[in-house]
Amino acid sequence: MNRPNILLITTDQQRKETLGCYESICRTPNLDGLAREGIVFDRAYCPHATCSPSRSSILTGQYGSRHGCYSIGVSLPYDSIKVTDSFNQAGYESYLVGKAHFRSCGTKGEFEGRPNIFNEDFWRGYDGGYFGFQNTRLCIGHTTEPHGASMHYRVWLRDKGLTDKDFGRYFHSYDDGQVPNFVMGPWDLPEELHPSTWIGERSCDYIDDAAAKGKPFFMWTSFPDPHIPFRVPEPYASMYSPGEVPHYTFREGEYDDKPPFFKIARDKGWDALGWNDAHGLPSAFFTKQAPVFQGKERHALALYYGMMTLVDKNCGRILDHLRDRQLDTNTIVIFTTDHGDYMGNHGLWSKGLFCYEDVCNIPMIVRCPHCETPGARSDALQSLVDFAPTLLSMSGLPVPDAMQGLDQSPVWLGRSHTVRDCVKVENRPVREKVYQKMLVTDHYKLVVYMGQDYGELYDMKSDRDHFRNLWDKPSAQGVKARLMQRLISHEMESEGRPLERTAFS
Repeated sequence: MNRPNILLITTDQQRKETLGCYESICRTPNLDGLAREGIVFDRAYCPHATCSPSRSSILTGQYGSRHGCYSIGVSLPYDSIKVTDSFNQAGYESYLVGKAHFRSCGTKGEFEGRPNIFNEDFWRGYDGGYFGFQNTRLCIGHTTEPHGASMHYRVWLRDKGLTDKDFGRYFHSYDDGQVPNFVMGPWDLPEELHPSTWIGERSCDYIDDAAAKGKPFFMWTSFPDPHIPFRVPEPYASMYSPGEVPHYTFREGEYDDKPPFFKIARDKGWDALGWNDAHGLPSAFFTKQAPVFQGKERHALALYYGMMTLVDKNCGRILDHLRDRQLDTNTIVIFTTDHGDYMGNHGLWSKGLFCYEDVCNIPMIVRCPHCETPGARSDALQSLVDFAPTLLSMSGLPVPDAMQGLDQSPVWLGRSHTVRDCVKVENRPVREKVYQKMLVTDHYKLVVYMGQDYGELYDMKSDRDHFRNLWDKPSAQGVKARLMQRLISHEMESEGRPLERTAFS
């Protein structure tokens, strides 16, 4: 069998409208070209609204409640089931370029944490053996964060001539753990030294390596942008005017029918809820009241668009290289992100617990060889947890019983409208105090909370922005009961196949 190559391109914390194919002013010509050749999935969802859990779900085909990495700061066990193991055993060459974030980067001594990430001697000689990826070029962190210059990317910068003084100049966002006053604006790091540029180069190098070896490959190219801090070199920093981008904001009274923690988190921050370890980030990143963003919402979004245009440039570089090596006709290409960003909408910033489409409904484009509907737009429900089983199936490989996602190959090939009637999203920012599960269907969204009587129910066809919570409305109780039953059934269906019964007494 002539097995397909697989190129998975992901961003970090990308809103769906930052693609030109959604009639956005954000210029992404290369990804728009990919959309014309493949299928754009309008209703793709992340299984978790934070980085590590969603990335771990891509790798394992499991939800965080099964694979164990339920939040940022929690590490995926090294012995987890991994799609890379299946590909490696089938003779694929596997590559990972960019941000992994399968392990905690906030835990001292972790592989992806300090001080390891700054050990240049180690990274200069390290090229693989990470969660099944045989070949790796890694980075962690975002733009001007201190750990933005780390791992293999740091070594490359050093080889480009950067000194310790240069590192201090370009990577300096945080000051003694306080919220910075300069998390957005032009970045004086030259474009040729930008992490997106480095990731583009390294991905092309690995395409050459795979072509030379003559083996099918599975490559995950992982851009850390357009994640906060909103810093990007010129001309991207001034490419979009704040006056021309959308203005996401809080609508007075919109939390009146929400669970009580909504108001507390917005007005006082996570700490006021007693969730002091929630996401491990300063509260001000999650509330509109943060002085760093107050009155600058559209300025931040303009920079965010610029960051995405730079990502697109390097996506084009990779796709062109794939074509130049005559590998494009036998390569499945997927573009998506791990989750979205509120960008000030509903009075929130960044990501996390809340159930809004801003963070859960993500961009997704798939281009497959032999697709029957190139250029199509699909409203079929998709989840990142489906990637591992789908890619294995499309490669003619067995799907391990322990994987919880569904095989989407008939939909990706344009041969079936849908294989899902619902998707599930889990959010668990802290271990014990709060746990949310969300069920999304073609019509409704249900949100339930562990140990709580309150919840959320929205009509997605008439109220996509969730301004009217139907949870307690008498007219909606029948719908709520049916969705509760569907959520329970989904939990049972995703348990996986039990062990075979071999005796009858």
